[in-house]
Order: sequence, then structure tokens, then C-alpha cells
Amino acid sequence: EEAVYAEAADLYAFQNANFDEHEPDADFSRSVVERFDEELQEQLLEMKVVPYKSSTDDKKGARRLSFITHDPTLRDAHNLLHELPIERFDLLYAPEEAVSGLIAEAFPKKNEYLQRMEEDDGMALDLGMSHKEDESLVDDEELEAEISRSKLINLFEATLVEGVRQGASDVHIYPNADKKVEIHFRVDGRLQHWHTEEKVHPEALLAVIKDNAMNVDRFERDAAQDGFIQRKIDDALIRFRVSVLPIANASQDIRSESIVIRILDDRKVITDLGKLGLLQGAVDKFEKAIRQPNGMVIMTGPTGSGKSTTLVAAMHNVVTPEVNALTVEDPVEYIINGVRQIKLNHKLSLDGALRSILRHDPDIVMVGEMRDRETAELAIKLANTGHLTFSTLHTNDAPSAISRLY
Repeated sequence: EEAVYAEAADLYAFQNANFDEHEPDADFSRSVVERFDEELQEQLLEMKVVPYKSSTDDKKGARRLSFITHDPTLRDAHNLLHELPIERFDLLYAPEEAVSGLIAEAFPKKNEYLQRMEEDDGMALDLGMSHKEDESLVDDEELEAEISRSKLINLFEATLVEGVRQGASDVHIYPNADKKVEIHFRVDGRLQHWHTEEKVHPEALLAVIKDNAMNVDRFERDAAQDGFIQRKIDDALIRFRVSVLPIANASQDIRSESIVIRILDDRKVITDLGKLGLLQGAVDKFEKAIRQPNGMVIMTGPTGSGKSTTLVAAMHNVVTPEVNALTVEDPVEYIINGVRQIKLNHKLSLDGALRSILRHDPDIVMVGEMRDRETAELAIKLANTGHLTFSTLHTNDAPSAISRLY
């Protein structure tokens, strides 16, 4: 799509916006747009047409305002710019990533759920009375009443929205020793504190999250559970994987839980091997390995090191209409076009799926993770019978994969 827009820019004689290290400047773009009335502001941002620099005409000494767009085919863009209270302007082409990045930095979207929480701030939500002075058990009736409060829903939805917008990979939600709810985001591999909520009972918020997750029983507090949430955020369909674990509490009579939500945003999927952060020599060797007709490619590394990210990028580069590619995952994290992705469940185990795959005429198979001896043996059998097989192992380095397998 970007290549089509670039060709259209050449066809319509659009100049390319050549950014220097100081451009585009988000503060400049924001200050210019805010001078226009609200209707014009909304139209500019909807069309993704934004100002990025101001220059002086050498001949006439007049000021010229330059705008950028990623879509040169927008006929209404020039008409809209003519409506602006400016004398001279030009419209240049820039890649969508640059335009969207400038808009996101200059005009960050407001979290509507946080705004609703601020409006409800006067509401008395403290459930401290749920813990009677002479007993430590939660009052189920008061807890049920608290769960229906709108603030809990807004806090839950605000957490999902903010996690996506901050680029978090995981959201951690758990009660602390003071019976307050702590919410942390994992960004760039590190946990960062985002919010501590004092005005709700921890069990109430956790119950709301469990209520909104598929395959999770809100009333089950003694077992680990895995669930799934799906939301449309900023015009993108985002999936969330929910993990619920019972944890110990200072008061042993109260059953506490910790919830971790993995954010699965397909917009963050890397399909270009050159963007994986590898040296060019490593990219060349890796590309040669994944283009073999058969054999096995194993990704190793600790949790969060990028094994799955690298596997998905590899699949995007080897899948064509001429090959039958299948994946076996628990759960399916990222949707890969052109690939039949098998989701494991209580009726279909990993080894059962791998045995069935052998009868499904595969060319390429991706096994999400080799967790036991039987799975590893089946994956190696696939590789030894003429199939290209991808998988991961939880080891600290590549040489350790050999000792782990044997």
C-alpha cells in the first residue's frame, strides 16, 4: 500500500518531504493546528494532513506553510487547505508511518474512560467496611454491589486503552499489602507503575476483569485460569490474553488473585527481517536458514527476548500461495495471513495436533514452543520427513538448545 502511495506521489508530481533531524516538530504542528477552528482541526486530522514546517519565499519574502500527507490521491485535501486562513502553502508526500507518528505525538488521544473516572471522583467507592473489624472475610453482598459500579468498568477499560497506547506488552494488576490495587505496564521489557487505585476493593476490580474475559469463571478463586478479551481501540482490533493466578495475602482468610494481561496488537508485528535489530550478517544467515526446503529453525532465549516476534517475521517471509503453512499455538497470538493456525484446547493437545498435521500435507510448520520430550520428538520428525519446521525453546542461548533436546 505504501508503495502505491509513493508511485501516486510521483504520478501527481508531489514533492517528497525530506525531514532533517529536527523535523517534523510536534510542538510546531500542534501550535499551527490549534489556531484553526475545531471543525477544520478535525478535518485535517481525519484526512491525516498536518503542517510540519514554515519557510520563507526567497523571491517575495512571504511565509509559506508546508503540510504533509501520506495519501496523494485525496482530492479534498487541497480544497481543505484553501479554506485555512493562510496565504501560501504546499502539500508534500511523506510515508504513512511518519505522518501517523507526528499526529500521535502532536495530538495524543484522550482516554475517555479516564475522563469518566475523573467525573465520578466524588462517588464514594471505598469498600473498607467490607472488612468488618471482627472478621477478615469479604462481604459478598457489598462486593456484588461494588462490581456494578461504573467506575470499575471505566478503570478496567481505561487500563486496556492506556496499555495499548503506551506500547505495553503486558499489564499487571494485583492487590498490594495495603489492600489497594496496583496496575503496572511492561514497556520495553521493564515494569512501570501506572496507577494505584485506593477507592475500590481489589476483589471487585479483579471480578470485573474476569467477567469481561472469555473462558474465565469469576467465582473461581482457587485455580489458575486463562481467558481472552477483544476490543476495538483507535480503529484497530486488539486482542488480550488474560492469565489469572491465586496468590497469598497477608490475611490468609482472604483469597487474592493476580491478573496479567498480554496485549496482542497486530499493528506491532514485524514482517521485515531487517527491522528485528539483527546485524546484517546475521540477517543474511537467518534468511538463508528459513528458506531451506526442510529442516528445523529453533529460536532460543529467555521470556521476552523476542522469540515469537522473530518466528512471526520469519513466517511472513516464507509463506506464499504455493506452500501449505500451519502453526500449532497455545494460544494463537498473532494472525498470519495465508497460514492455517491451529488453536489448542482441552480436546486437542499439542502432541495430538502435531500427529494430525502429518496427515494434513504441510510444507511449513510452526510449533509455538517445545515444552516436553514428546513434542520435541514430533517436531524433529516433521523436520526429518521433508518439512520446514520452526519452533522455540526456553534456553538462555543457542548452544543450550542442543543439550536441552538431548
